[in-house]
Amino acid sequence: MTRAAARTDSIALLITKNVPRGHVTTYGDLSASVYGHGRGAKAIGTMVKSWAAQDARNWSHRVVNDDGTPADDLHRERLLKERVAFDPEGRVVLDQHRVQLPPFEKRA
Repeated sequence: MTRAAARTDSIALLITKNVPRGHVTTYGDLSASVYGHGRGAKAIGTMVKSWAAQDARNWSHRVVNDDGTPADDLHRERLLKERVAFDPEGRVVLDQHRVQLPPFEKRA
């Protein structure tokens, strides 16, 4: 991993750690916060997947698809424990649980 990629990964993890219990963000929202646009959602998804593989106690379950679908059943279970509401199709009710992320301010 390059130094720039490691820094981006650290920034994304820091932002995700600050998503409160019972709330979620989306891959696109996290991309917009980190990169300044939502076109990096796929790269964010790859990062989030690597966190889940590294540490079972991470916050990756709080990042969902843009339609509110969690990555897997484990993430769904964790969100249910945090009292996150789901619609009949199994998607997070984003109107109730989505957090608006501020853009990350780069420091020189």
